[in-house]
Amino acid sequence: MCCLAIGGVGGSGTRLLAELLSECGFFIGGSLNPASDNLWFTFFLRRPDWVSKFPSDAEIVQALQVYFRCMQRTTGMSSTHDDDDYINSVLDKWRQHSSFDSRWEPVGRTLLSASKMRTEGQRWAWKEPNTHVFLPWLNQFSPDLKYLHVVRNGFDMAFSQNQNQLYAWGPYFGVSDVPASPIESRSLDFWIAANKRAIEFGETMGERFKLLRYEDMVNEPSRIVPEIMAFAGITIDPSIVNKTVKSIAPSSVGRHRSRHSGIFTEDQIQRVTNLGYQARFSDMDF
Repeated sequence: MCCLAIGGVGGSGTRLLAELLSECGFFIGGSLNPASDNLWFTFFLRRPDWVSKFPSDAEIVQALQVYFRCMQRTTGMSSTHDDDDYINSVLDKWRQHSSFDSRWEPVGRTLLSASKMRTEGQRWAWKEPNTHVFLPWLNQFSPDLKYLHVVRNGFDMAFSQNQNQLYAWGPYFGVSDVPASPIESRSLDFWIAANKRAIEFGETMGERFKLLRYEDMVNEPSRIVPEIMAFAGITIDPSIVNKTVKSIAPSSVGRHRSRHSGIFTEDQIQRVTNLGYQARFSDMDF
């Protein structure tokens, strides 16, 4: 297997999967945030200049080429001058943007150095929610890539504090960026469009695509965790399964039940239902 990637709309609960892979010996990146997102992927593919203007096919492929080479490097292996030039050019793009903060300097340094690379023979994978945005290009660039897409109740997600993907990619997915529209309604539109696209494309990938419902992981972890490990090609280790199962908590599941349904249209509710989730708002009859 080349590698395994994990993505989903931000806030879907992908962190546990990255921690599981790391526990099983996978290299998941040389620069991670507290949510175990691979910041190398973020650095290359969620660049501020790309958020304001979606990149061309050639730009995406170039970024993936350098990203994959960085992930495949092993400790002590030097990067090429061309890759270093590209990394520095991307870092300059970050520096020039108003959203730049100091964390991107050390991310760039880990890419330019060979100090935080994988060890020889170590399997590698990554988790970064925005991965789903680039799934068609990833599949073309790496035809043996496995992708695990996490989906979580869209009604719960609409009331999440994490709306970063909506702000970054909403117009690309046909979602209005008009501030007058309720943020929860726009968030649900993004959830519908993003997951529909990922699932439909995933169907073309056959067995290299796995759809995981966050709620299933919360409610049936003893069944789901071994399934994830099998998909990743990991030999089942009961101690790791038990440790992961114990770390899964059902926090915020069903949070939309205390809200009212009036903020959403019947069409939105039906579209979420079509993706496997039922509305359970406080003002609805069951």
